[in-house]
Amino acid sequence: MSNRRKTKLVNISIQRAMTLRIVTHSILFVWSVFLVCLGMMYMLGPVENSENMEQIRSICLKAIGISSLVILPAIVYDSIKFGHRMVGPIVKFKNLLPRVGLEHVDHVGLRANDYWQDLPAEFNAMLDRVEELRRAAAVNNQHGLAVANEFQAAV
Repeated sequence: MSNRRKTKLVNISIQRAMTLRIVTHSILFVWSVFLVCLGMMYMLGPVENSENMEQIRSICLKAIGISSLVILPAIVYDSIKFGHRMVGPIVKFKNLLPRVGLEHVDHVGLRANDYWQDLPAEFNAMLDRVEELRRAAAVNNQHGLAVANEFQAAV
């Protein structure tokens, strides 16, 4: 049996956000290289011979290097922040799941900028159902003990 997903878009909102971030970072990088290259060419002056053309090539390579040093930390920071907003809620739920049914778990909320904002409502509804079942089981258990005690007293 194949373990592959049949659809590529499993969560359109998150995949759209990731795609927009990658495209935005790429456009920012290209524009920053272009602007730095233009600025360096402006400082160099008009092109008169092949030696100047070599200088322009060198300038553009330097522009790519400078732009990379400026943009790369921003891309890394934003990617880490974005990943935290996406994965943080899942980790929160994953840490709570082993406790459900064994002990009382308070309702869960997420930060305003976190993804998966629909999960807390479903999770909290599940917690309420589990708590109702625990209470019902406790009542049934107490009732069962009372019946057992009455039966033993009668025998």
